[in-house]
Amino acid sequence: MRPSPRGRPRRGYATGGESPRPVVALGLAVGGGSLWVADRLANAATRIDLADGSVKGVIGVGLDPLVLTFGYGTLWVANSDDTTISAIRPGVRRVDTI
Repeated sequence: MRPSPRGRPRRGYATGGESPRPVVALGLAVGGGSLWVADRLANAATRIDLADGSVKGVIGVGLDPLVLTFGYGTLWVANSDDTTISAIRPGVRRVDTI
C-alpha cells in the first residue's frame, strides 16, 4: 500500500464478510504458507493463504500493530500503542503477549 501525498497510509477495503471494511495496512510478513497483514484499524493480524488468496483468519493483537516478522514458526507483531509484542503460532488458538 503506497502512502498518500500527505505521508499517511492509503485506506483500502478488505472483504471477508457481508460488506467491505476499511483497512490500514502497514506491516506485512510471509511465513507458514501465508501472507500476514497488520490491520491497524482492527488491532489485528490478518492471515491470507498464499495458495488461493483467501482470508484464513483475523487474529486480535495489541493496540496499533505496526511491524510484523515471521521466524521460528511464529508471527511476531510489534504493537506501538501498548508497547507489547504479540506472538502467534499458526495452528495454536492462543496469542501470547510479551
